[in-house]
Amino acid sequence: MSLKTAISISATASTLVQFLTGVPICSRVRRQGEAGDVSGLPFVMGCVGCLVWLKYSLMIDDPAMILINSTGLFLQLFFLLFFYSFCLGAKSLSVVRYQVGGAIIALMSVMVFVDMAGEDESVRLQRLGCIGAMASIGFTAAPLVSLRDVFRTRSTASLPLPMIAVTFLVMVQWYAYGCLIGDRFVQIPNLVGMIVSGLQLLLFIVFPRKKRTTTPFQIQNA
Repeated sequence: MSLKTAISISATASTLVQFLTGVPICSRVRRQGEAGDVSGLPFVMGCVGCLVWLKYSLMIDDPAMILINSTGLFLQLFFLLFFYSFCLGAKSLSVVRYQVGGAIIALMSVMVFVDMAGEDESVRLQRLGCIGAMASIGFTAAPLVSLRDVFRTRSTASLPLPMIAVTFLVMVQWYAYGCLIGDRFVQIPNLVGMIVSGLQLLLFIVFPRKKRTTTPFQIQNA
C-alpha cells in the first residue's frame, strides 16, 4: 500500500468521525429540549463545504474526496434538520433561517461564478478550489461564533470540544494528502484549518468547561 493510499484511507475514516461529532451536539440539544445557546452554523457551513468540495472532487475525479463529501453532505443535512426542529424561540428560528438563506445565496453565486469561466476547465477548477478553500476555513471557524460567550463567562461550555479536536486531526491528514497529490487547494484550507482549530483547542486549556462561580481573585482573597 502506497503512502498516498494509506493517508487517503486514514483521512477518509477520520473525516467520517468528524462528521459524526454532530451527534453529541444534537444529543445536547435534545437533552436541553431546545437549541438554546448552541449554534447551528457548523452544520450550515458543513453543508456548504461538502457541496462545493463534492463538485470539485467530481471535476478532478478523486474517489476518496467524492465518497467523503457525499457522505458528509447527507450527515450535515440530517443534523441541520434535527437542530432546526429544536429551534423553538423566534430568535433561534430567525438566526437559522438567515444562515440557511445566506448559504443558498452563496451557493448560487458560486455556481454562477464558476460557470462564467465557460469551457475552460482549468479556470473552473481554480475558481471552485478557491471557493472550496474559503468554505473549509468557514466550517473550521464556525465554532468561533460562540467566542464572545467564552470570554464573557470564562467558560468553554458552549464550544463543541469533540468537533474541534477531531477537526484538528482531520486537517492534519488532509493537508498531508494535499501535499502528496500536489493540490494547493487541498493544502491551503487544511493548513489554515489546522491553525484555527489548534487555537480553539488552546481555549480549553485557558478556560474550564464549566462556568466559574467565582474569580481567581475572589478565591485568593476569601
